[in-house]
Amino acid sequence: SCEGVMAKKDEVVEKKVLPPINRTKLAKKSIPLVEKGNFCRYFARMIRSGTPVLEAVDILSEETQNKTFATMLRAIKEDLRSGKAFGESFRQFPAAFDPVFLTVVKAGEESGTLDRSLEYLGRQIIADYYLLQRVKGALLYPLIIVAAMIVLGFIMLGGVLPRIAKVFLSSGLPIPAITQIIFKTSIFFEKYLVFILVGFIIILIGLGFFFLRGKGKVLMSNLLPNLPLVKKIFSDLDIARFARVLGTLLESGVPIVGALKIAATTFTLPAYRVLGQKLESGVIKGSSM
Repeated sequence: SCEGVMAKKDEVVEKKVLPPINRTKLAKKSIPLVEKGNFCRYFARMIRSGTPVLEAVDILSEETQNKTFATMLRAIKEDLRSGKAFGESFRQFPAAFDPVFLTVVKAGEESGTLDRSLEYLGRQIIADYYLLQRVKGALLYPLIIVAAMIVLGFIMLGGVLPRIAKVFLSSGLPIPAITQIIFKTSIFFEKYLVFILVGFIIILIGLGFFFLRGKGKVLMSNLLPNLPLVKKIFSDLDIARFARVLGTLLESGVPIVGALKIAATTFTLPAYRVLGQKLESGVIKGSSM
């Protein structure tokens, strides 16, 4: 009968066991800005329409395409079932949810305006995503130029210049010392071109691994914003992000001193970090922004 078939289906669903959640491993993982922004917007609309928080988290954990984020939402769902506050459930994943996210969620939860706070937060996160995409696009052009120069350099040193060098060196004509060094270097380059290319690729891969993790990543994050060609880009990015974060926090009901303190943590340039601290201390002393 139909009821028997439905009962068997329910039994199959109940037997489906999801893998255990490794919270320690998840705490070190991040999630894409788009996933986080969409979660905020969809979650805000669901609870505004009357969907219970637990049910909304359950639905979104099944709908999200990012497996890491889905597992995080499963962990949050378990915490909510055990009686943990919604805002507190996100704190166990510091790599994915920054202080701005946590503060806005907590403020919205305490003030009873969680849907509005998450709507603000979702807009801010999506705006951050598009801003970063524009910055990447602006940095892409100089990188292409540098890469083209390196390729042309290899072509000149490994192909064109050695032929010219052999003609001049075999002619017996007097050649300036610097020119001789360049010619002999190009002949050496042509002779060992394969080994030089392999070594160059290995060095690039090694530098990539170094600057994408650990101390190298910290060094790159401190060095890149201070380079002359990109400093203006990072300066504008810092100001735009600070203004958006501060506006989101104030709209969510966070007190101005706390909002300034958290918004100042978004600065990447050291000069702006100092300025953010001065701004916060000035407001505490009673000065206007």
